[in-house]
Amino acid sequence: MSSSSSSDGAPFLNQVEQVFRADILDRAENPSNSTPPSFSCDGFGNSRKNNVIHYYDEKTRHSRAQDFCRDLFAEVDDPAGHFSRLDEVFSKLLDCNFIPSEPVFRVAERACQRLMRLPATPLKIDNSAIQLDPSYYSHNLSSQTPEIGNTWDDLQVTRNFSTNTIRVALLIANDGRATMATLIASFINTVAELFEASSQLAAVAEPGPDEEKWFIVRAFLWTAWQRSIMLHLCHILDQYLQQGVGEDRSRGLALRRIFPSTQTTVQSISRQSAGSMKSKHMCTWAFELLRNDTVSIGLDFRRFHRRYAEIFGSRNGRCLRGSTDPCEGKSPSHCQRFTGMNIEDQSAHDWGCSKSCIKMFWDEASYRNVKGARAVSLSETDFTGGILKYCEATEKTLAISHVWSHGQGGRPETGFNRCLHLRYVSIARSLDCDSYWMDTPCIPEDHQLRAESIANINGVFTRSKVTLVCDRDLMEIDVQYLTLGLREAILTVLLVCDWNVRAWTFLEAFRGRHAIQLLCKGNAIISLKDTIEIVLCQGSIDLAMLFLAVPHLLPTPKPVSPRDRGYKSSIAEGFLSVERGGSLLSHRAASRPGDEIVIWSLLINNEVFNTAEDFWRSREDTNLSTSFLLSSAPRLTIRGLRWAPSCPNPRTLPGPSSSVQSHYLAFDSADSEPGVVRSDGFFSFWAIYEFSGMRNFLHLKSRKSKRAISDKMNLQRISTQHLQKYRWAALLRPIKYDAWATAAEYRGVIKAVLVIVCGSNDKETWEWRGIYEWDLAEPLPTFTRTPTRILIV
Repeated sequence: MSSSSSSDGAPFLNQVEQVFRADILDRAENPSNSTPPSFSCDGFGNSRKNNVIHYYDEKTRHSRAQDFCRDLFAEVDDPAGHFSRLDEVFSKLLDCNFIPSEPVFRVAERACQRLMRLPATPLKIDNSAIQLDPSYYSHNLSSQTPEIGNTWDDLQVTRNFSTNTIRVALLIANDGRATMATLIASFINTVAELFEASSQLAAVAEPGPDEEKWFIVRAFLWTAWQRSIMLHLCHILDQYLQQGVGEDRSRGLALRRIFPSTQTTVQSISRQSAGSMKSKHMCTWAFELLRNDTVSIGLDFRRFHRRYAEIFGSRNGRCLRGSTDPCEGKSPSHCQRFTGMNIEDQSAHDWGCSKSCIKMFWDEASYRNVKGARAVSLSETDFTGGILKYCEATEKTLAISHVWSHGQGGRPETGFNRCLHLRYVSIARSLDCDSYWMDTPCIPEDHQLRAESIANINGVFTRSKVTLVCDRDLMEIDVQYLTLGLREAILTVLLVCDWNVRAWTFLEAFRGRHAIQLLCKGNAIISLKDTIEIVLCQGSIDLAMLFLAVPHLLPTPKPVSPRDRGYKSSIAEGFLSVERGGSLLSHRAASRPGDEIVIWSLLINNEVFNTAEDFWRSREDTNLSTSFLLSSAPRLTIRGLRWAPSCPNPRTLPGPSSSVQSHYLAFDSADSEPGVVRSDGFFSFWAIYEFSGMRNFLHLKSRKSKRAISDKMNLQRISTQHLQKYRWAALLRPIKYDAWATAAEYRGVIKAVLVIVCGSNDKETWEWRGIYEWDLAEPLPTFTRTPTRILIV
């Protein structure tokens, strides 16, 4: 059934209802006791006949996808009625057998409401300047006269809703269980496969009518992919808000990467759209962290930038001293909000303060007399006397998370502005708290007391009644009249504010995410969870779904019973895996050298490690995902640990060409085979390609052999950079979990293939030499699975 849209891009409710009624399971046609799946997409890797599944190899799978694309192509021969014919063929991808959970009209109404909150049209794909027949546009349906200024947004295939997109919305509205995410992900991955196949066919099409028709097919598939993925991600977000976010985030987030063409990545489409709209006030590095998250790649940021501009659109950049422009966004080192900033402790004051208030200092005896985590006591502290008194932090403590460089930093020995103390006393009492915790009055300079405080920081935020977020940008927003649009704007500011891209505040948010409140103008506070839920249920879907990229701001998972905790008890108790914690920290900077390791250890356990060597020694005899090692993080120089990151934050490395500098973030990559951390090295299976190292190359006598090697520019570059002292060399790629030899792809933003470089003089052990981005102008060599695990030292 073909489905169109209204003039504002929203589908007609009666059409949504018709799709639902047509897909309701007919019991008369299915008299057996077995109920067919409510939503099924077999894809092109297998087929089903008489309940027997037949699987195809990769070549046949690709051929079947291209055949389906040719079927779509055939339906575009006549521009008149092309959308209906495309939709009829495309709808065959899904087999739906819905059993209504509520009256049909109510389910359809709920699905329609979600569809109406999507962007009216998707982002443009490449080649959108192709001259098309006027009949391909919506506003020419009833006119024989071509309109002037036909645009991408006027195409029938970008404005109308396909039946399958409506089916995705209906599945979510009718059956909102978390298990539905896997079914929807399977469909989305199939559409991505079709889009890539159609792009390959379009690349070899003759200029003229064929090129025009392939453009329409690709625009149709691209629209279905973008809309379905937004519906899917918001369904997952809805589940997280209800049930909390655990370590094992939904497998529905592991979606197939999509490539619009050999010259264009989905990231570049997103970048082109976002770059022209971004406010100068927005830190480019902060935005790039959000945009390059695996959840966000290729998504639509147009409304995000419009909402941000409503708050700060007219302001200049503040990333670089002496410049009104923002930073380039290549790394934190390029932004002076992270490095090189002059920080004056206690330069911040509360609203209305004359900025001449006295400072309050700690009562050291009171502090030392408290066992456990210390918090400022509301009842014991007399602000007129200027002395801070302490009590133990409990479930009635307000935990305050702030950005040191915004002027509230300091130590209890050097003083805390009285106006700030009174601000937090007032807020704490309004929340029925009897104390507040903040690093400035609660973490002294004394080494032993500081170590005790940091060891207790997990417990402070986990047990706290509320975690209060203090960020300079958020504190400028007036929430006296809290409209839906303002809530959306607040969320956009939060996602890219300084507070959200710092390492310590990340830890504090992660531990206190059960009850986060945002401090706004005039000391007004609003609930983060309530704001996200309101935007998700009533506002822009393309904004709400971005919060999947910041799981530390979503609620904690529901408590896990002891019998369900099993092997990963620390994860069941709310801690992260090494990979997940390292991945999230690799996107964030800490203010003090060495703090990254401390924070990393607190994310995975309550035990604090101050050095990377101690951290990794504590992990001996545990598993580690091999894909996690694909990053430009610096490594330890200790034999047996040269593979191990000395901190999670990446450094800039030379790219495939000398003119390119690359920054490779770490990703948790739980889909790759694990290796074992041992006292003598890292022991694991890999996909491997072996070749002669530089020492062997220097002893080659045959001119032919020399020429053969020199012709391989990537290998020559690798040998020169990494392998001067080794007889043998190896390139390694992680292997997908449960896949014998299929390499797991790096999930970051690159156009090439990332490999690990190792060298050896005996082939018994392999020394870690670094990572390398393979220039795909030269074909990648053939990798095979190592017959046994190899030891990297």
